[in-house]
Amino acid sequence: MKSFLWIAVASTLLLISVSAQGLDDFPRGNPYGRHPGIDFMVRTGTPVIAPADGKVTEIRKFEGSRPWQGGWIVRISHADQSHSQYLHLSEIYIELGQSLTRGQLIGLSGAPNSGKAHLHFCICASAGRCIDFSETLDPDNFWLGSSPQCFRPGNDYSRHSQRELTLPLACGDYAQELIARIKATGSKR
Repeated sequence: MKSFLWIAVASTLLLISVSAQGLDDFPRGNPYGRHPGIDFMVRTGTPVIAPADGKVTEIRKFEGSRPWQGGWIVRISHADQSHSQYLHLSEIYIELGQSLTRGQLIGLSGAPNSGKAHLHFCICASAGRCIDFSETLDPDNFWLGSSPQCFRPGNDYSRHSQRELTLPLACGDYAQELIARIKATGSKR
C-alpha cells in the first residue's frame, strides 16, 4: 500500500508540473518563454529538498523588474561536477558552503512571480550558468532508477550514484514532517 501511495504522489507531482525540459508556458515575454529545466507547479510553502548529496555553492535573492523574477536562488554542487539549481524559493534554511545529504531541507517553494507559485529546478553543466539550453542538462536523464521518485526517509541510497536524483520536493508524510519541524523550531537562515 505504501509503495502505491509513493507512486501516486510522484505521479501527481509530475502531472501537475511542466515536466518536459523547456516546454513551459509561463508568459515571460521574448526571449524568456521557453527555458531549460522543470517548473513544478506546487503550493507556496512546499518543502524543497536536496535530490542528492552536495555542497551549497550559491544563495542569492532573485530580484528584478520582470514579472517572472522573485524569491531565492540556491545552487548545489554534486560529486559528478554537475550542479542543481532551485529558483523562486520563499524561504531558505541552509547556509553557503554547507554540505547537504539527499532529502535534507533546502527551503520552501512559492515566491511570487508570474502569478503562479512554483519551483524551477534545473541541472547545470559544470561551468554553466543554467540560463541557456547549452548550459543545462535534461533532468530526465538523472532520475533515480530512470523515473522520478520521492525521497523516502530510511531508504538506503548508498548503492546509488550521486548522479541519480530523487525529486527535489518532499512528498507525503515526509513533507508534513518537515513543515511541522519548521513550525516547531521557527528556524530560518
